[in-house]
Amino acid sequence: MHVFPFSGHEKTPAYKMPDQIDSEVAKQRTAKIINLGKKLENRFKKKIDKKGIEVVVEKIEDGKIRGKTEYYFNLEFDISQMIKSHKDDAINNPQ
Repeated sequence: MHVFPFSGHEKTPAYKMPDQIDSEVAKQRTAKIINLGKKLENRFKKKIDKKGIEVVVEKIEDGKIRGKTEYYFNLEFDISQMIKSHKDDAINNPQ
């Protein structure tokens, strides 16, 4: 979610609309919406945490893997976590 406060530009119709919101009120509302978005994102991440997720790896550096998930949020984890996860999976689900 991308949130930003309204910023009037003279050449746009919205610039001349009546009942403009004070910039401080706009900043407060923007902060509330951003916080709500973060809460919803965290709730969503917890729901999918145990299901497994596809990640496009963008960078491997300093023992960390960074990438973008199929749901378009960034993910970072230690390579050691990935190796442990695969070991556990092989032990618990032998083929």
